[in-house]
Amino acid sequence: MAGVAKYDAVRPAPDAWWGRCAGVAWRRAAGGTVAGALTCCYLALFGLALLGGVGCAPPAAAPGEQEGSFVALVCPLPGETDVPADASVTIRFSAPMDRRSVEAAMKLDPAVKYVAEWVDDTTVVLKPQGRWPAGRAISLEVGRTAVSRAGEPLGKPYAWSFTIRPDFLRAVSLRPEDGEAGVALDTPLEITFDRPLDAASALGALDISPTTPGSVSCQEAVLRFVPSGGWLPSTTYSVFVRSGPSRGLRGSDGKGLEAPLHFSFTTVTRIGLWEAYLDGREPRRVATLASGAVAAVASPDGRRLALVVEEELPDVEAWGFFGSLWLMDADGSRLRQVAEGSLWTEANDLNNLWSPDGRYLAFSDIWHPERPAGLWVVPAEGGSPRLVVASGADEVIKTANPAWSPDGQRIAFTSHRDGNYEIYLMNADGTGLRNLTRHPATDNSATWSPDGKKIAFVSSRDGGYDVYVLEP
Repeated sequence: MAGVAKYDAVRPAPDAWWGRCAGVAWRRAAGGTVAGALTCCYLALFGLALLGGVGCAPPAAAPGEQEGSFVALVCPLPGETDVPADASVTIRFSAPMDRRSVEAAMKLDPAVKYVAEWVDDTTVVLKPQGRWPAGRAISLEVGRTAVSRAGEPLGKPYAWSFTIRPDFLRAVSLRPEDGEAGVALDTPLEITFDRPLDAASALGALDISPTTPGSVSCQEAVLRFVPSGGWLPSTTYSVFVRSGPSRGLRGSDGKGLEAPLHFSFTTVTRIGLWEAYLDGREPRRVATLASGAVAAVASPDGRRLALVVEEELPDVEAWGFFGSLWLMDADGSRLRQVAEGSLWTEANDLNNLWSPDGRYLAFSDIWHPERPAGLWVVPAEGGSPRLVVASGADEVIKTANPAWSPDGQRIAFTSHRDGNYEIYLMNADGTGLRNLTRHPATDNSATWSPDGKKIAFVSSRDGGYDVYVLEP
């Protein structure tokens, strides 16, 4: 993500102190100073264990060249730049130190108030009361008046400096994330910064390619863009936030971005719903969907289409399709959702969604956080789904494959409520429930004859799956 900077305080730079210390150690060994090499390697390894890989540095002179106690490790590195304004300073000595003498011997320029917290008698951590001054070089010296607990003074003063990063406006999170794919078309663009924003500067600081109409707003530290009518499907968008004094984004404190912010994301691939013609004419796209439609089922009068839009459901393993129920006019207009989530059906039972008069749709609901599993009926022109018959609690899919009778007065369906898949029949309001098959084999997929006097279904009662007929 270009333009979003992060100070990684737990990973050393490639030339961090432990690499240099190892080099010094081998040079000492090659020159015959084995003790010095072992000491320096020990410090390197011990420093890594203590600080988890934080970039720190040993003293300029090797331990064997100093008398008395000495500064063994410091963090941040001498000469390091881009140090966070709230970073702590760590100093480790070669021996247990008298804490008061060390704190009295430290000099800080500029004089920033801090709190000294000792990890143990060898390690002290300096934490600024507030923040280090942005963009300034911080010089720190430990003088010879610092003494060890044994009364031994510091062998020589140790001084170093580091530079605090300039106080630029910084992005801390992106929505969508940089490089994210499959972004929903109604997802707002949100960039969160490390401080409240100047709303006036935000209006002209945001560029989106391809050009997208929409509204820009600021909510405290969040820059927000809502596209008018949603994003285009299957499109990669590049987002730019300008920097600079004229048209750049600024915080409410007047601080701007160090460099332009740039990231990109790709929207979801939408599925087209097409209309084909028996006379050989070219198919026509009727609608475009954000997810895959299992099927489109025409209403009895042919003026509307019921769509089962496939979705993924948590912790559900079963055959068939899962999704939400949508409705639209046959010309692709007035697309609307009539039942969210967890509708379950098999491909060969989709034609049974509609009631014969086109006023209702029946569906099986197997998983929903706010309603029980069972057979539901929903008004086609809007309204809440109504539970007609509930499933039992012993299995995921227990009530499925609803089929309206030709007169719309009864519904046949498959249920496992008695421990086996059977064909059941009930009145359209859920009353008069009875088992029609009562056979140890699997019976499912009921379909009515046009006159409503017989029901065909599929059964495994003779070893394979064959079609059977009964009179209800």
